[in-house]
Order: sequence, then C-alpha cells, then structure tokens
Amino acid sequence: MNANHSGYPSDALMADAATVTGAERKRFRGWLIGLFVVALAARLLNLWLLRDTPMFEVLLGDAQSYDGWARQIASGDWVGQGVFYQAPLYPYFLGAIYTIFGHDLAVVRGIQAVIGALSCVLLALAGGRFFSKWAGVAAGAILALYAPAIFLDGTIQKTLLSTFFLCWMLWLLSGDPADGRRGRWFGAGAALGAMVLIRENALPLAGAVVAWLGLLGGVARSHRVALGGFFLAGLLAALLPVGVRN
Repeated sequence: MNANHSGYPSDALMADAATVTGAERKRFRGWLIGLFVVALAARLLNLWLLRDTPMFEVLLGDAQSYDGWARQIASGDWVGQGVFYQAPLYPYFLGAIYTIFGHDLAVVRGIQAVIGALSCVLLALAGGRFFSKWAGVAAGAILALYAPAIFLDGTIQKTLLSTFFLCWMLWLLSGDPADGRRGRWFGAGAALGAMVLIRENALPLAGAVVAWLGLLGGVARSHRVALGGFFLAGLLAALLPVGVRN
C-alpha cells in the first residue's frame, strides 16, 4: 500500500476527497433550495402586498393586449389569423394557463412567481459552472432579491419568460463543451429560440454564442463545429413552426 508524505494511505486520501466533494455538493444543493424558497417568498410577498391595489386586476397597455390575445387562444383559436404582429410566446403561455385554470390573474401571477424563482436557481447553477459555486449562489441571490425582477415577475408582461429562458440557456451552455453532450447545445439553441419568440431582439445572441464557441480552447475544431450545428438546429427547431405558420 502506497502512502503519502504524511503517512496516510492514498486510498484513504481519495476517500477523504470524495467525502469532502460529497459534502460540498450537499451544501450547494441546500443553498439552491434556500435560494428558491427565498426568491419565491419575495415574489409571493410582493403579490400579497399588491392584492388590494388596482395594479393587481387592472390591465393597461401591453398587458391588456396580451390578455385579450390569450382569451382568444383559450376560446379555441390556437392558430389565429394573419401574420403575428408581435412575438407570440407570452400570449400563448397565458392562453395555456387560461385554458387549464380559467381566466384568473391570481393563478397566472402565482405560476409566474414559481418560474421567477426557478430562474434564480438556473442562474446560480450556471454561475457555479462558469465561475464557482459561491459566485453562482451570489448571482442567484442578487436576482432573487432584485426589486425590479420581483415586481416584473408579478406583472402580466413578457419580461418574466425572457429572463427564464436566458437563465436556462446559460445553464445549458455552462457545462463542459468537451463532455460530448450535444443534446445540451440543442437545448440551449431551443431556449434562445423561445426567448426570440418573446423578444425578437434576442436573436443576435446566437452570433455571440457561436463566436464564443469558436474561441474556446482545448476542444477540437470538428467538435466545436458539431456543437455549433446542434445549437443552431435547436434555434431553428423553436423558430421554424412560427415561421411556417406565418
């Protein structure tokens, strides 16, 4: 049996390292659960404080048009007429909720609070891979307690979903490009495509992701090309149905 300089067997050192790694993972999971709970509590508290104000039930501007479009979808008109005059995903999101739960804005806001809290967790996971676990937790905590995010997650506006899909894309892109999981890159492209169906001006991010992939070191060029292809395929898979429909 081999020993290191301090006299401990190498297999014991490996066991200690595994124990430390397992403990760190468990601690990180605990932080993520806590982050979700705090983010959700902040968003639900915001809704509770707004419950008796006109802002909770009265819809103005874009919110009114989203609501009207969603009611039309929930009534059975899922295809609609003519070319979409704006990005359609958020009204379809509302339409799906109305179809299942009826026209209840409190339910919509509650679902959005959960999605907003999930965005914080996804951002923390992405930051943990890109930088460090605690940098990720810090980033997630900032989003969890960022007042404009808390407020917007409770409004009938598309900002909630664009933030969610951005965090989802970052989480998928944060893995090791050399691990061969090409499906993750397809998913990242699909997440960006969903974001484009909420905010059309998100499309240039595709060029930024492809350029970043091209500059990555330590990964064979053929593998980077394949990953870029899967990313663009996911993007097209999300956008093509709407393009064909239009």
